[in-house]
Amino acid sequence: MRAGRSPDVRPVEAMRLMAAAAGVIAVLAGTVGLSRGDGQLMAVGVAFAALTLYLYARWRDVVGRGSPALLGAAAVVCAAACTGLAVTGYWWFALCLSVPTVFAVLRFFGRGSRSTA
Repeated sequence: MRAGRSPDVRPVEAMRLMAAAAGVIAVLAGTVGLSRGDGQLMAVGVAFAALTLYLYARWRDVVGRGSPALLGAAAVVCAAACTGLAVTGYWWFALCLSVPTVFAVLRFFGRGSRSTA
């Protein structure tokens, strides 16, 4: 019996699909929230939009076409969205979005230290 990942699992494709799904959720939640004046749905849209940018930046990084500027922009956007969500009272969304924010910052600074070594 062989241990390990199934050959059917393609992590790069899974990342791309997660980014696409997060983008669809961001657009739908943001559009419906804006049309209904529902602040919570708009917060979901903002959180998923920031998550989409992070997932896209990581996907590009994994396939070898990423850039420090894109990863840095994803970290800044996620941090700004976290702050905005927390200030407006949507702390749960801010807390959830803080995880990819921290990973983006760690990856950004980890990437910079490797390129100069």
